Amino acid sequence: MDCCIMSNLERYLRRFDEIISQMANKMLCRTNISDVSIDFCECLIPCNQGIINMCQNILQFTSNEDLREFCNNTIQNKTDQNNELNEIKNSTYGFINTVSDVNVYVSQYLSICRNMICKMRNCSRRGCVNLCFICQMICCLQGVICMCENCLQCCIDSRLRTLCEHTINESNEEIQNLRRIRCMICNNN
Repeated sequence: MDCCIMSNLERYLRRFDEIISQMANKMLCRTNISDVSIDFCECLIPCNQGIINMCQNILQFTSNEDLREFCNNTIQNKTDQNNELNEIKNSTYGFINTVSDVNVYVSQYLSICRNMICKMRNCSRRGCVNLCFICQMICCLQGVICMCENCLQCCIDSRLRTLCEHTINESNEEIQNLRRIRCMICNNN
């Protein structure tokens, strides 16, 4: 059973640490922001890539069919969303945010990201690979929800507003799905 093999857990966690470090480096180095729409796209893309990488990582170690299905769906959804974010980023125009609005957005964004990354790193690092992944992914998705809510407080591209609203709903559904999978795993042990 993949939940009991310590070497798999160690290998999984080693790769997770690499993924979260890359994600943090790309998400926390924000400079010269004047357009929240463009900045948000540039921030959510590496977050989504981190989620994709986390899913690819767990797929190497899990045999749980529900978790495998979740990851395969998530990889496709986040890849599609990154394509949409790139399109918005490359074609948005005219959303000049005030310095005050940008400062509030950036302050909140950095706080949300640091909190999300800290929670992900502080998830249990013992026992079952599947449960480690679920804890880490729930923390990440909660962070994504907060990032989207923060963005929605600003003057942004209408396509991005729609994407954020959809992402909040989708992330809440994904969290519920992960909690259901976690209960099934715990009940089977």
